Amino acid sequence: MELRCRVDAYFSYGKYQFDFNQPLRFAFFVNKNKGGTVDYELIVSTGELQSSSNQFMTSDGLAIIFNDVQELDDFLNKISIQKIDAFLAKPKTDALFK
Repeated sequence: MELRCRVDAYFSYGKYQFDFNQPLRFAFFVNKNKGGTVDYELIVSTGELQSSSNQFMTSDGLAIIFNDVQELDDFLNKISIQKIDAFLAKPKTDALFK
């Protein structure tokens, strides 16, 4: 299955460095164990990241590994619009003591 997806990514190299329009890579593995059970694994990764402002600043990239459907569902739930909005609506720590 071929998926084409591009994202903006960043890494820290003294300050945040951005790599815009980075292609994502997807790998899906199915492992049949001796006991007859089956394990699934989805790996979402980037290649090497390169700073948009300095070609000599690079990062090895990143990978997110999901070992089952529940892990993927949990991740999607944590980054839902509702969770992001709730996080942004929380008062800032320094505002709590004013």
